[in-house]
Amino acid sequence: MDLILKSTDIIKNNQSDTGAYVASPNFESYDYSWFRDGAYIAYSMCLVNEFESARKFHVWCAKVMDRYQNVARSVVDKLGKGEKLDETQFLPTRFSLDGKAVDDEWTNFQTDGFGTWLWSLAKYIGLSGDKEIINDVRQGVEICIEYLLAVWKEPCYDCWEEHLEYIHTYTLGSIYAGLVEISIYFTEYRSEIENVSSKIKKYIDAHLVKDNQLIKMQGTDGVETDKTLGVDSSLLGMITPYNIYSVRDKIGIETIERIEKDIYNKDGGVYRYIDDTYFGGGEWILLACWLGWCYAEAGESEKAKLIIKWVENNADEDGQLPEQVLENVYDKDKLVEWEERWGKNAQPLLWSHAMYIILKKSLID
Repeated sequence: MDLILKSTDIIKNNQSDTGAYVASPNFESYDYSWFRDGAYIAYSMCLVNEFESARKFHVWCAKVMDRYQNVARSVVDKLGKGEKLDETQFLPTRFSLDGKAVDDEWTNFQTDGFGTWLWSLAKYIGLSGDKEIINDVRQGVEICIEYLLAVWKEPCYDCWEEHLEYIHTYTLGSIYAGLVEISIYFTEYRSEIENVSSKIKKYIDAHLVKDNQLIKMQGTDGVETDKTLGVDSSLLGMITPYNIYSVRDKIGIETIERIEKDIYNKDGGVYRYIDDTYFGGGEWILLACWLGWCYAEAGESEKAKLIIKWVENNADEDGQLPEQVLENVYDKDKLVEWEERWGKNAQPLLWSHAMYIILKKSLID
C-alpha cells in the first residue's frame, strides 16, 4: 500500500464542501475543524500538489475570521485600553465544519492555531504561486494579523488544551512564524510585525530557554516548577517548521536530545510529555513524524526512516493512522477511563496523515 496516496485520499475525502477539514470522521469528539490541525493538513496537501484542497481550507479560515471580526476587534480594542479579559471573550480556535463557534464546556481559547494558519497560508502562496488568493482572503488575514499583534503575550491554553495560566513556548513560536511569513505578502504590516516579532523572540530567549534547552512554558508569576521546566514534544515546532532555532545550533540540538531522552520510545513513538494521561498517555503518530521531520532537516535520514517504518507499521489494513498508539501508555487505568467516556482512540486522525506526508516528502526532497 502506498501510504502517501492513501493519506491524500483520506484527507481529501474528509474535507467538507465548506473547505474545513474534520479532525477525525469516526470520533465524535473530534467532529470539528481546528485552525492548527487544518493548517498542517493544508500544508501537506501542497506537498502532494493538491493545491485546490489547501486553497479551499484557507478561504474557509478567512471566512471564519470575517464572521467573527467583531469579536476579534473587541479584543484588540479592550486590550489596547488595558482591560483584562476572561477566556470566553477571546476567539475560539475550534469550529464546526460550517465555520461556527462551538458552544460547549471544552476549553477553546488557544492562539497558536491562528499563527499556524498564517504560516500555512504563506507556504501555500509560495508553493502554488497563487497570489490571487490574497484578494480572496485579505480581510480575514488582516483581522488575524491585528488580533495576533494584540494577544501574543496573553496567557492561553496550550496546543493540548491545557494550562490556561501559562505562556507557552510553542504558542509564541507559532505566532512569531505566522506573522513573519505572512508579512512577505502583507507588506503594509511589516513594520508592526517586525516590532512584535522582535519582542517575541527576545521573550523566548529570556524566559523559555534554560541551560541551552527550550522549556515547555512559563507561569505568569514567573515561578519555575518541574511542570514549567518540563519537556514537551510541541517544542519540536520551534525547530521545524518555525525555525526559531535550527536543527544545527546548540539550543535546537539539546532540545531534541532531551526529547529523545525523556519522551521518545526508541521503537519510533513519541509521547506528548512525561506522565500524560489522555487516553492513558500513548505514543502519538503525528509527534513521531514531527521528530522525524527534524531528523530529515538535520540530514539524519536513517533516524527518520526508522520513524517512518514505525508509523507505517501502525496503519490499519485500510491504511488509516490513529491519533495514538496505545501499547505503551503511561497509565492503563486512565486509558480505560477515557475509552468509557469517549470511545476508542480516534482513527483516522487527519493530522496524523498530514504529518506522515510531510515527513515522507521532507525526506524525499
